[in-house]
Amino acid sequence: MKEALRRQVIIGKGGHIEIPPVDLPEGTEAELVLLVHLAGEYKRTSSIMDMRGLLRGTYGTAREADAYLRAERDSWED
Repeated sequence: MKEALRRQVIIGKGGHIEIPPVDLPEGTEAELVLLVHLAGEYKRTSSIMDMRGLLRGTYGTAREADAYLRAERDSWED
């Protein structure tokens, strides 16, 4: 069974990270994942609808999706 523990840390001088004590037995295997909050570089969207057209394979309108599919189908016939 896996258990998730969340701790807030601050990256110290030289990139060092100090993890607050956890109540786990010595020798317990663990995986550490860092989720880094980059100031000014990440904008959270308020809705999934705000993401329309931003990712490959997503389209802002049905017309854009139809045009893409039409071009793909046309390329199959060559």
